[in-house]
Amino acid sequence: MPGPIASRTTGSTTHATAATFAAAQATAAALAAAGSNSAPNVEGHMSYKIKTTKSSKKLDHFFGEQAFHDICIKEIRKEGLKAMLQSKTPLCYFLYHLLEEYSSENLFFFIEIEQYETFHYVSLVQQLATAQHIYNTYLSRQSQFEVNLDDRVRRQVTAAIQERRVDGCFTTAKRAVYTLLESSFMRFVTTDNFQRMVMNCGELTTHYDTDTRNMAIETLMQYIDRQHDMIYTNPHTDAPVFASINQTSRKRHELIKFMIFEFCRTLMDVDPYRIQQRRAQQQQQQQQQRHASPSMKSSTSSSPSIKSPKILPKDIFDFFGKKKH
Repeated sequence: MPGPIASRTTGSTTHATAATFAAAQATAAALAAAGSNSAPNVEGHMSYKIKTTKSSKKLDHFFGEQAFHDICIKEIRKEGLKAMLQSKTPLCYFLYHLLEEYSSENLFFFIEIEQYETFHYVSLVQQLATAQHIYNTYLSRQSQFEVNLDDRVRRQVTAAIQERRVDGCFTTAKRAVYTLLESSFMRFVTTDNFQRMVMNCGELTTHYDTDTRNMAIETLMQYIDRQHDMIYTNPHTDAPVFASINQTSRKRHELIKFMIFEFCRTLMDVDPYRIQQRRAQQQQQQQQQRHASPSMKSSTSSSPSIKSPKILPKDIFDFFGKKKH
């Protein structure tokens, strides 16, 4: 065990790490204390959502147009998950954390329910079709994106849809998945990814510039790239014994990829396909530069990788596709 002198001579990096860890612990403790005194889970979220929506409308009225305002990190530290779910740019970092935890379906499911509850349907048939679409995507046992809810909640949703009680049919499921998101958020605030969000976004900013938003989106794009390389270019997964597992992994990867793209398009108001094309062009230029280098010409070429399709077939998943018709 190091003595007092060794402890005092520790480098600045160690002190910074300790300070970061202490800040994360303080944030987690504050959020836990706030949670014990706040309204129960989803009810507290709904109250906060109403408050922030009113504030947004006031800002829009002041500027005379719809302004791109967001939730600052200080507010997220104070209010916790309910503030995070109302954010846009910070939410990208939380989504990345959920992707790393293999639980991104919880956030997508929650967003779908939020939109389901506020959408104006032209008929009961359209609303019922949308409810069935959400059920098939997140609650069906055959789904690649099944949310981990207990059977009691699943049976309640199933019965409500079968009886055509579409208003409030996902209430119990929404409450259950919010609890799962709360647990993930408490882990998120202690991660390096949370600190990266703070560093990139700042504490008090409510209007993130283009570079800040692009950095958040790039985090998600890099995740897609890593998963693609692991699934499509790994020679070990092409063995016959892994054929069925690899096929399932590819289907899930393409589904998650499409969901991330729709997340960026609908919440961040950017064209993810254009971003992907630009990134592909940059990678191609880098490869051409490497091949043009004399030192690279003598190197052995790697085997070609299987390319991931750009767009999923519409029959696999369409983000609120049932509402568009």
